Amino acid sequence: MIPSSSSSVNGSHAINGSTPQAFPDDAALSSPSASYDDPNHFNGHANGFILDRHNTDIVNHLYHSGFQTGNYADTVLHVHQGHTVTYRLHAIILSRSPFLAHLMSTSPPGNGNVIHLNLERDPEVTHDGFAVALGYLYSSASLALIHEKNCRAVLASAHLLGGMDELCSYSYDACRRSISVDTIGEWLQFIDTIPPPSDGTTTPDLTQTSIFGPYGQRLRDDVFTFLVVTLPQSLDIHPDSSSSKSGGNGRDMLLQIFSRVPFDLFKTAMESPTFEIGSDQTRFKFAKDAIDVRKRGIARGAEETVVLSNFGGSAIHITRKMRKRPLWKTRTSPSFMATFNLFFTGRDDPLSCIIIGEDTVPRFFCFETPERQFHGIRTTVYANNNSRVASLVFGPGKQLGSVTIGGTRAQPEYRTFSMADLVAPGSNHNARSFFSVDGRKYEWRKCANLSGAYDLYALNPPVVRVAAFRRCSEDTPVGRSTGLLQYTFAQEGLLLHTLITLCLNRWVDM
Repeated sequence: MIPSSSSSVNGSHAINGSTPQAFPDDAALSSPSASYDDPNHFNGHANGFILDRHNTDIVNHLYHSGFQTGNYADTVLHVHQGHTVTYRLHAIILSRSPFLAHLMSTSPPGNGNVIHLNLERDPEVTHDGFAVALGYLYSSASLALIHEKNCRAVLASAHLLGGMDELCSYSYDACRRSISVDTIGEWLQFIDTIPPPSDGTTTPDLTQTSIFGPYGQRLRDDVFTFLVVTLPQSLDIHPDSSSSKSGGNGRDMLLQIFSRVPFDLFKTAMESPTFEIGSDQTRFKFAKDAIDVRKRGIARGAEETVVLSNFGGSAIHITRKMRKRPLWKTRTSPSFMATFNLFFTGRDDPLSCIIIGEDTVPRFFCFETPERQFHGIRTTVYANNNSRVASLVFGPGKQLGSVTIGGTRAQPEYRTFSMADLVAPGSNHNARSFFSVDGRKYEWRKCANLSGAYDLYALNPPVVRVAAFRRCSEDTPVGRSTGLLQYTFAQEGLLLHTLITLCLNRWVDM
């Protein structure tokens, strides 16, 4: 019986009845470096040509007689994907793939070199794409079979089999080139199955990302770049353009395409500064028109809105909520039935964040703190209409300072408070109290068993919990959220005091 592997080399160490002999090293297998006109190497060029042709003939023979016709096969591979396709192959060639080498080494001994590969859970790996990747183990001739219809399946198959970096790169480039106005619909369907990159605090869905490896996120980025950069340019939509095409057919085509974009990608695109189709007002109008079209299609069952602001980075902010308002719960939501939700987005920083939600009216707050400040920290709070509704001035180091609140319907005049009064000692060592604009006393109680969690209680009899804040890092109706405030009241003044005192409590406990 011939062993499947050996430390010996065929033809040496008395294997196959021969005596030890010398084998060429890698240098001898390459074309001679000497010039062919060297009198001592007059046939160097000819020898190189002969070697190249000889190697090409061997590879062509392996591909045609080995892969295409299955001559002298020693291994049978059954691929199950919808229907079964059977290949008669060669173990020594299959061993170039780490994935197939592992399958062969772990197959039952009495299986007769028969391998079964079930790809039912990997719909991106089609029979067509898998055949191209399998053929690449024998010869690069299979590259000629890659086209825009199967390039993504070839990429998935090549990454699955492993050891094919060149094929992965080649098929990825074919994928990238295939993204166009005609194919963007298919690519949007594909992107909808690729989860956004994880921030490290949650476990991502690896079903699709693992089959494409790093190319999954690269393809997602390529589709995004096409949507926000390439597509507007190809439709002659430019920031300084006033042509009829820019305002007519080109814009209509752009609207129709964005009406089919998944929400997270739509939100990122509309808020991206690279989406240069005109002024902030122009982008705002485009987002509103796109949302109007989306209501009849991909956004059916949800309510998407756009807010125009002049602070906090992007001037455009897209939000979404379900029309039938189910209670949104994070993994650490409190058990009581909260009526309204505010989502904290942007940075996980109480002094620099954007807060979006709705109670009886839409709510939008921005806590803005410049990065470099030499005379203490100053935080400005903006509300729905972009007006300044509060400013927080901290003392040197980490000392409390003062808070000025005003400019709202509930409190039009500006009043200044000591921060110490807004985080006064509460009913226990984990509580801090304050008086709100309604004259009632409230206190934030830090949850002992949950990191960064706070509950707000109204202390005037009866004592009742009226709000709760929980940190989170997960997808929500407004995108990626770092925190959730659930509350049971709709008074504008109390809500602003609630957010400011929550900010102070979180800052003090940092």
